[in-house]
Parts: sequence; structure tokens; C-alpha cells
Amino acid sequence: MIDQLFVSKFSPKKLSAFVLPQRIKDMFKDEDDPLRQSMIFYGLQGCGKSSLAKYLGKKYVFLYINASTNGRIEDLRDIVTEFCDSSPLLFDEGVNSDRKVVLFDEINGASAQFFEGLKGFMEEYSSVIFLATTNHFHKIPDPIKSRMVSVDFTPQTKEEEEQVMKGYKSRIGKILEGCGIECAEEGFEMLMKKYYPDFRSTLNFLQSVYNGSKIVDKNSISSYGDRFSEIYDMILDKSANPVEIHKLLGGDYSSMASEIIESLDTDFIEYMTTKLGSSMTSAIPTICIVVCDHLYKLQMSVDPMIVLKSCVFTLNNYYKSLK
Repeated sequence: MIDQLFVSKFSPKKLSAFVLPQRIKDMFKDEDDPLRQSMIFYGLQGCGKSSLAKYLGKKYVFLYINASTNGRIEDLRDIVTEFCDSSPLLFDEGVNSDRKVVLFDEINGASAQFFEGLKGFMEEYSSVIFLATTNHFHKIPDPIKSRMVSVDFTPQTKEEEEQVMKGYKSRIGKILEGCGIECAEEGFEMLMKKYYPDFRSTLNFLQSVYNGSKIVDKNSISSYGDRFSEIYDMILDKSANPVEIHKLLGGDYSSMASEIIESLDTDFIEYMTTKLGSSMTSAIPTICIVVCDHLYKLQMSVDPMIVLKSCVFTLNNYYKSLK
């Protein structure tokens, strides 16, 4: 029995294990001292940006900041300043004590004041290396981009795409075998079509399968996609009681706001068209617009549940307006 979450259990423990374009791995060949300058990693969700940043950062005196929740100017002044000014007395084995690294994960979620303060902050602490990750590179102010080397995790050539896909298949295949999860060729192809290149979503799905049937097939993939069907049904209920929706979302789903909103652009649309027929395809553009708007709001909000409730209420009201 595996007690640890798959996303942690199967996080790469060495650079060669990362499924990334070779040009990115080549940037960090020096395993003892791989970081020489501040960088911002960007690309699709689940492609390894945060995992690589954490892996590299932990070779130094390291501070991790989730900028989507700690992205205020006060966090910069208090948490980061204290870290940069402090003189650590103890170091773990294998840690480079000559340099400090600060990682701002999901930096696109930081406030405008945070970004404004970060410009001078990076100049004041020029000996500190700053790393950042984002799925939304266009949201990062140009003055911040100019102070960091931008690394695009998206495959740039057909060769890189083939390399990443081959690595994905190999890594997932080993996990399936190691966990005793049955997966025929048809199931593997469905898995690829559903989740590639998002490793995080793939591992979350495999964990659910490991804790259940231990079989990857059409049924397991479909049932996992329907895990939020209670919410989907409420959205598609013209007589839905707002009080009940509010109560439902504040209960069992209180820690899943981001995952649920993201699923509305994928699993929900499939669920909706299967349940109500192809006539609902005309609703897809509006659903995408609503989801996109709330994913943006999710990055700006201190309470993800409020954003989730807003998204569900908006979609339910839209459905109620359809004839």
C-alpha cells in the first residue's frame, strides 16, 4: 500500500528522470551548482516547472513561496526579507551554503504591488537567485521578465515533442508496472488522449485507480471524469436551490476549488453533451468564457471557494436562461 501521494511519491529524484526537452536539462548539467542566475519557468500546467524548480532550489539554502496565496507586498517585505537577511547556522548534507534561492511558485497570482516591489528587491539582494513558475507568462510584467532568464517548457520542435512523449510513456509505464495497475494498450491510448502532457493530472488519476479497481480502461477514466457529477448535475438543474448549491460547495468540495473549475472546461462539457445531447454544443463557448474568467479570478482571490461558488452560480444561471 502506498501511503504517500503519487505526485510526491513519483516526483523525480534526479535530473535525468525529468521528462523535459533536452535543451532544458542541458541548462543544469552541473549537479552540484546548477543555478547561476534568476529564471522564470513557464508552460502548460503539469509539465514539470514547479517540480524542477523545487529540485534545483533544494540544492541551496532555499525558500519556497506560493505566490498565489502569499503574493502580497507584505509577504515580500516580511517573509522574503527575513530569509534573505538571515544567516542560517545548519545545512543539510548536499546543500550549497554559499547561495540562497527563493522560488515564487505560480507567480502570476501575485499582486501588482508585489511585482512593483520585487523589481527593487531583486536589485537589493543581487546575490540571491530568484526562481519563478507560471502557466500564464503573458501576465508577468516586462520589468520582471527582463530581470530573469525565461525558460519555455513547451516543446519547440517535432523532435522535442517526440522526446517528451516518449519520456511520458516510459515514465507512466513504469509507474503502472510498479504499482500493479492493469492497463491494456487501448487504456493507455485513452490515458494519453485524456491527460498528456499533464503529469500531475495523470498521477492524480492513477492514484484514484490504485486506490480502487487497479485497472485503467474506459470505465475507470469515465468514472474519474464524473467524480464531480453532483456539482455538474446542480449546474444543469433549472430548479436548483441557491442555498443548496452554496451548502454543497462549502462542504466536501471545500479544498478542491481549482480542480473543479478546471474540470468544467473538460469533464463537465463531456458530461453535459453525453447527458443532454449534441444540442448543448452551442453552450460550449459560453462555458469556456466563464471558466477562463474564473480561473483568472482564482489567481487574484484569497478565498478560492468564493470563486468556485461564483463560477457554479454563473453557469447555473446561464443554463436556466436557455430555452
